[in-house]
Amino acid sequence: VLSQGVGLFFTSILAQWALAYMRRLGSLDGVGTIAVLSYALALIYPLSILAAKPLALIIGPRYICCMKSGDLSSAKYLIVASCGGLLFSTVLISSVIYSHAQEVMELLFGGGKFDASVASATASLLKIAIWGLPAEAISRLLLVPLLNDGRMHAVSVIYSGRYTLQMFLSYTLFNSLGRNGIIWSYVVAVGLQS
Repeated sequence: VLSQGVGLFFTSILAQWALAYMRRLGSLDGVGTIAVLSYALALIYPLSILAAKPLALIIGPRYICCMKSGDLSSAKYLIVASCGGLLFSTVLISSVIYSHAQEVMELLFGGGKFDASVASATASLLKIAIWGLPAEAISRLLLVPLLNDGRMHAVSVIYSGRYTLQMFLSYTLFNSLGRNGIIWSYVVAVGLQS
């Protein structure tokens, strides 16, 4: 138990480090970039939970039953079919949000100093970040079999790899793409994680 906890603790440190690094690069991009990055990414996490968590709660017990009974083909089918359905639905959601990014930002965050120009800047980042939604949702769904099979080390390694890659890509892409590079680093890293 202690060794599993150490891996998850290390992963949580990497996650915070990646977030801090993203914000540090954002501060180099100019005033307001950190806020725009935060607003653009604020939509991804709740949507991934809403899309994946109910499905994970349904397939989790079925997956465990299949694995305990030795029915590996049904367990595999359950995971593949669930990931396929989740991929389809989240790509559809991402497409709708991409098409209406400005309106989504104005609806969710509009008012006060969050005017049309800020909504436009945030929407341009959201149009990139939203393509991380399918991978983020699938990652959440795949946590169920990994955790139920007792593969905590695998979870730690997968997520640690993601955060390390994200920091490396942020550093690499920021010089040429600015704030867009920071968002692309997130999308690529979460995509490869899945």
